[in-house]
Amino acid sequence: MVECPICGREVEKLVKAEIEGSIIEVCEDCAKKYGKILEEKSRKIKVIKDKEIKEIEEVDLIEDFFVAIKKRREELGLSIKELAKLVKEKESVIKRIEDGKLEPDINLARKLEKILKIKILSKVERKRVGKKKEIIPKLTIGDVVEIK
Repeated sequence: MVECPICGREVEKLVKAEIEGSIIEVCEDCAKKYGKILEEKSRKIKVIKDKEIKEIEEVDLIEDFFVAIKKRREELGLSIKELAKLVKEKESVIKRIEDGKLEPDINLARKLEKILKIKILSKVERKRVGKKKEIIPKLTIGDVVEIK
């Protein structure tokens, strides 16, 4: 049994109610009389599923990617302005990429590959570099203290 903070009666359970702008736990009678009962929200338990760990694909631009882009654009008879419209980028960005002054991000590089039908991205092989663990012998008291 719990005591209602407003009327002082002993009741089995208290309910949450809004009384004069404050949320307080009171008996049902006081909640109805002085305010309104707040519905208890059912607690939902979130189930966290094991997510598959996706291996991040590491890619890099090929050497002289800018030459390949410019050459292919010219082969297709596209102007810088037309190519810029197709990949939804500014002309200045395409110009700087073709001049080798700017490296496109992965998304832009993929767009260029798709439109120009060339390969300018290459997969990077991952090599794990690790250090061999050194075995450290355990110290004993005899190693630290001189015995007379």
